[in-house]
Amino acid sequence: ILSGADEARLIGRGILEDPTINDREDELCVADLGGGSLGLLRVCQGKVETATSLQLGTVRLTECYVKDPQAPLSIEAASAIRAHVQKTIAESGIRLSPNLIGTGGVFTVWRSMDAQEKGLTLPEIAPELNRSQLQRWIKLMSEVSWEERLSIPGLPKSRADIIPAGLVI
Repeated sequence: ILSGADEARLIGRGILEDPTINDREDELCVADLGGGSLGLLRVCQGKVETATSLQLGTVRLTECYVKDPQAPLSIEAASAIRAHVQKTIAESGIRLSPNLIGTGGVFTVWRSMDAQEKGLTLPEIAPELNRSQLQRWIKLMSEVSWEERLSIPGLPKSRADIIPAGLVI
């Protein structure tokens, strides 16, 4: 079992093994979103500048803010999650970059849902995701019933309860 700091440090080492990342001159952030925490790393010119682990995981925030994980995501729950995440990140002192690399199940599921929607496989879809796609998925999670959510291609049934909070995070 690793501490949050060790996990963040090792994620940074792993990310930097990718030459397309290691060779970049610009700065970027890495967000590793898990069930219990959000690891945030700031990478500048191929080196991890800062790394932190915040208690902002998908399971943790679903349990804190979502009264019924099988109900459509309420506007109030989404707003509370967003506010808590923004406050916690601001208090952490880490400065986010507009260039973000996401790792962890939520990012994979999001890409998988996008791929399935376009009739593609995960390897066929571009790895870049954007804010408008994210907003569209969050809106959908606030409108669909549990049965409809379970039928979304690319969304594993085992993650259907936490994906709404994960997308907001």
